[in-house]
Amino acid sequence: MTCMDIDIKTLHLCREIEYFDSGLVPAIDPAVLASHARTAGECLLVFDDTAFIVQTEDGPRLNGIPSAHAVFAVEDRASTEARGRMRFALEKGDYAFFQIRYPAEGASPEWTRSLLEEFVRQLWWEQIACRGPWMLRLVPEDGEIAFQTLRQLA
Repeated sequence: MTCMDIDIKTLHLCREIEYFDSGLVPAIDPAVLASHARTAGECLLVFDDTAFIVQTEDGPRLNGIPSAHAVFAVEDRASTEARGRMRFALEKGDYAFFQIRYPAEGASPEWTRSLLEEFVRQLWWEQIACRGPWMLRLVPEDGEIAFQTLRQLA
């Protein structure tokens, strides 16, 4: 999946979504992530902006195959398992995002890397001002897994 046609949308998040550390290794293997989302529900990978992108003569590119600094999952706030674990809040607000379904034939970490890089490059190309961390959100939808790239609008 390279040079795909990405249509950036705006996600209007009406309420904060709270996530807790899932304990999952923060790699971008889509098969592992999709499996986790199928069993545990929605999850979110958060990437450190400083190590994520390098600027080239041709615009921004990902810095190798990125590793998230954490993988978070949605859990019941009252869950005793969630207490004391690292948390992350996807704040109420507007986010640039792109969504694609996990391919039925499966995918490799390079697929996820390409998805993230195309999102980065499209935001740059359209000059969409964003702030905060880069995120990859996996959401179970209609029996499939949606991969959403996200970044908060500035």
